[in-house]
Amino acid sequence: MGQSQQVDSLCDVLKFVRPFWPVGPRYKAIRGQPINPNPLSMNAERLLVISSLVFLFAVCACSSDEGVRERATQAAQEQAAKGNPEVAPSAANTLPVAGTIMLQVQGGEVEKGQEVCLPLTARQFHQVVSMQYTLEWDPSVLAFKGIRNMRLPGLSKDNFGTHLTSQGKLTHAWYDLNVQGIDLPDGATLFELCFEAVGEPGAQTTFRFSDNPTLIEVSNAQSALLEVVQVPSIVKIRP
Repeated sequence: MGQSQQVDSLCDVLKFVRPFWPVGPRYKAIRGQPINPNPLSMNAERLLVISSLVFLFAVCACSSDEGVRERATQAAQEQAAKGNPEVAPSAANTLPVAGTIMLQVQGGEVEKGQEVCLPLTARQFHQVVSMQYTLEWDPSVLAFKGIRNMRLPGLSKDNFGTHLTSQGKLTHAWYDLNVQGIDLPDGATLFELCFEAVGEPGAQTTFRFSDNPTLIEVSNAQSALLEVVQVPSIVKIRP
């Protein structure tokens, strides 16, 4: 294999792994059981990743894709600066805030014993690259049953952590595999949440987005954060 072929192969490897490694620790945290990583080993791991990327950039010299190289370098630096996402507060994030995004779970009234699927909709969903949060509700009013009608590219059940749904918490993390940013019209449904109404008549619950355990964070294609504006929604069991 000639030198040019080696360079091309390294570039191909870099382009393939680039979308996956930045969200590694955070993504593993929401998919399965809680993790408690050692901060020292995590920092060493981040430094190793950054060093490896710098070496690849020096060898590859991917002149045909400057944007890929710059975005990967920036992503590596940002990920190292964020620290442990399971213990760091949202305010610790140093990325600039470029705008807002509105998220809402559709509310309404349901009969006791009824199964209902509630759309989660978004407004101002422009060039979104990644999104994560914890959704909370009262499990004594609504018992979680599942997720359906997933409409974001690449979104599947693997993007949701359901191990806390008996406590009224659903964790979620998604990112655009192409790192180009996704645009959706205002009011678009991202997915639907299905529940059984188990509360007594007259009981109600409010849906809210929280940082516990998965931090609220939405970013766009310009590596800036979007502030999440929560639109209140209530589901009530009919008297």
